[in-house]
Amino acid sequence: MKSLAPFRSGKPNCYPDQSVYSEYACAEFGLTFQDMNGGTGLVFSVASPTKTVHFGAGRCSYYPQNNATASTLASDKYFTNTILARAGVATLGGSGLDRFALAAAGRRAENEVVGAPVGIMDQAASLLCREGSALLLDCRSMATQDVALGLAEAGLGILVVDSRVRHDLADGGYADRHAACVTAAAALGVHGLLVVTPYYNKPPQAGLLRHFTSIADSTDLPVMLYDIPPRSVVPIEVETLVRAAEHPKIVAVKDAKGDLGAVAWTLARTDLAYYSGEDMLNLPLLALGAVGVVSVVGHLVGPRLAELIAAVESGDLVKARAVNESLLPVYTGIFRTQGVILVKAALRELGLPAGPVRPPLVDATPEQIAQLRTDLAAGGVPL
Repeated sequence: MKSLAPFRSGKPNCYPDQSVYSEYACAEFGLTFQDMNGGTGLVFSVASPTKTVHFGAGRCSYYPQNNATASTLASDKYFTNTILARAGVATLGGSGLDRFALAAAGRRAENEVVGAPVGIMDQAASLLCREGSALLLDCRSMATQDVALGLAEAGLGILVVDSRVRHDLADGGYADRHAACVTAAAALGVHGLLVVTPYYNKPPQAGLLRHFTSIADSTDLPVMLYDIPPRSVVPIEVETLVRAAEHPKIVAVKDAKGDLGAVAWTLARTDLAYYSGEDMLNLPLLALGAVGVVSVVGHLVGPRLAELIAAVESGDLVKARAVNESLLPVYTGIFRTQGVILVKAALRELGLPAGPVRPPLVDATPEQIAQLRTDLAAGGVPL
């Protein structure tokens, strides 16, 4: 892998990391990277011989919150006007904050941190989706930018936004933005939606319900809710799930909450189809009435998980316990560190093209891979 140093060289300290990574990726894949904002990296384009995609990069603010909100909104307006003007769409105009000039000079405004991503204004996103002039994607990682490039090759205009903007939950902006993404996904032929609990904002249960139902209202696709408080902090409580189940499009739950009592009560009061999202609890969740799994270790032991599910469905709990116990070393081994890290390591060890992890994750160390080999061998998966 080439060094990023040449791509950082000569740029101000505040130059956005995602712009550096994008320029690097363009060099790797023979695409053209262009800074569209005088060397700040705040707005850039990526082009193939036939298509061009525009991106807004930038920074978000930390506390005080009123300062963060004001600067983020101004950033969004600035990026949106720049991109739309470049695309030939008439706008009311807009200019960057004085903070941009400070940033370009390598200085930071008080309480500002330069280099983190911000989003595109809801109004502009809604306009683009409504008029069909762009496809809106939720951008949490470089992976989404990879998808955007592929879609551009298929002849679709892409506007990439980031849902990490902190200011928009109170007025429904988070759900509105996701609803626009849902519309775009449906147009691509997606068969269903996995909708995770909004993270960072710690919304109350009423906010969760509104978020889920707003997205479900915007689509004809079936919706599976993803209940994972270890990642999102806020669990989906039983009463919220009961209310959500009243919506005809909300049909399933991927459960990684670890609360078997809550699962039992939800299954008793709704027709939601439950899927285990926590491999160590696959058997107890199936025994309670879950219909399947959304599994990490399934990348390695899919047929044995199918055997486990079939045993539970047939009422053969003795066999189900035996299969589950044989998988315990696999469950433990894959989650000795973050699951993606060791699943990718295992797939690479098996000769499959898993590729490296993306930052901020790091690839498994030789010591971790050695332990993984031991764990998987004990679980009947020799590498």
